[in-house]
Amino acid sequence: MKERPFHITVTIEPKLGRFRYVRSADEARRVLLQEWNAVRGPKYFAALAAPKDSLSGKKTPSHARRAFIAAAIEARILANDIVTPIADARLTFMFRPAAE
Repeated sequence: MKERPFHITVTIEPKLGRFRYVRSADEARRVLLQEWNAVRGPKYFAALAAPKDSLSGKKTPSHARRAFIAAAIEARILANDIVTPIADARLTFMFRPAAE
């Protein structure tokens, strides 16, 4: 299996003021399995499968990246003020929802 880099790094903030940069499907898998101390909801479990599919060549790295971003949004740890371009013709940008 190869690393399968993301086209744009995903930045999460698992602890206040501490940033983690995720650059590939393999790194996303490691973060989800070994470092994820946030909410483990349905999107987390979907994100666990996405890097495996990407690393095996069944899906693109963008698929794993989108799943990882969805899990980070669900857990509210996607870094603030980071514009995340999505490789999807229907969407141009995705923003983290404002804190409630």
